[in-house]
Amino acid sequence: MYDGMPPVYNVKLNCLDDAINLSLQYMKKEYYNKALFNYLIKNTSSRSEVKLLNSIKIDMDKHQCLLKNFFLYFNGKNAPITEKEIFNTPADFIEGIQIAFFNNQTYIDLFTKFYILMIQSVCNESFTNMAFEILQDVQKHNSQYNFIINTEIFKKINP
Repeated sequence: MYDGMPPVYNVKLNCLDDAINLSLQYMKKEYYNKALFNYLIKNTSSRSEVKLLNSIKIDMDKHQCLLKNFFLYFNGKNAPITEKEIFNTPADFIEGIQIAFFNNQTYIDLFTKFYILMIQSVCNESFTNMAFEILQDVQKHNSQYNFIINTEIFKKINP
């Protein structure tokens, strides 16, 4: 029998547990993401970039809150986040944006899986809508990062 479907599409009895583990993976990045965005906002010279970065930061704070509530709902307790990923200051603003972009690529994968797991495990439209909203946000963030990167490249080409 050919099972050519990616593993994420295989319905499992423990889909909810997998979704909870994915939410924990993202919640563990809270400290790192805040430090990265504080660095980026502090080191940009463009008002439009500050505005975009602040909007992404607000979305990420919203995602943290939604996932903490999700965890609390299904576990009856707050998420046990004790470890903090160390933030190493990027060499410059461009490297920081590149780091944010590639981190966001990881979040797109994470939240795609999370969304599929929500569909497979939770018969609750609120949670599937939440997962879809987060997925849409992280996809939007990539466009915003691309805009910032392209703006910075344009500044270097045309000083």
